[in-house]
Amino acid sequence: WPASSVTALRQFETEIAFFQANTDGLVVDVTRNNGGDGCYAQELLRRMIPYQFQMIGFEMRASNRLVNAFSNFLEVAKRSGAEDWQITLHQAQLDAIVTANQENRGRTGTLSVCGPTIEQLPAAVVYTKPMMMLTDDFSTSAADAIAAIFQDANRGPIFGHRTNGAGGAVSVIDEGVFSEATPRVTLSLMVRPKAVSVEGYPTTRYVENVGIHPDIPFDFMTVENLRSGRRLFTEAFTRAVVEHINRQ
Repeated sequence: WPASSVTALRQFETEIAFFQANTDGLVVDVTRNNGGDGCYAQELLRRMIPYQFQMIGFEMRASNRLVNAFSNFLEVAKRSGAEDWQITLHQAQLDAIVTANQENRGRTGTLSVCGPTIEQLPAAVVYTKPMMMLTDDFSTSAADAIAAIFQDANRGPIFGHRTNGAGGAVSVIDEGVFSEATPRVTLSLMVRPKAVSVEGYPTTRYVENVGIHPDIPFDFMTVENLRSGRRLFTEAFTRAVVEHINRQ
């Protein structure tokens, strides 16, 4: 994710304003995107979805470590003079994690971790014309989330392969004294606003292990496509987005 999300969003809005004025449609490519700051990714969507929509929620696996972390978030918010809604949000998150931590293998309900609610309104600068998103099996974590929100909001078709379904917030854990390994473990589950049913998978609201399945499937990893230098893939999604623009 960017060193400064404020600067990055300002640059992104400049590009969105240009595209709004000079294009008939837009293709967003999150293939080979292994994620990053999910809240920043969701802010990008506020510049791409021109109506009210719902973000991804998170179900947290409670632990003493998370209790301490969210206690610290609350204390920092109070001492830094945060707005009342921010303090209320941190307090509600902490209360939910403390309650779940007192249960056997407890998990919280669905929490909004990027703002006071999962309901979101578009930003002042937003793209209003037809859009399509490209995904593959390396679209991971925040890329899972951005594809899920895009699809759930009916913003446009998703083209390609299902996303990785790898999970939400992760933590790096030391693996013993001598191994020098540092595995990354998911501490939360991404929860979509509505249950989704796709062939071969259970009906679920979770992103993990299911991923986001494309509306227009296309297998990127074929000998013909790789030998052509992605030409077949590029031609296919170009045809698809043109058809989508014409339908709109």
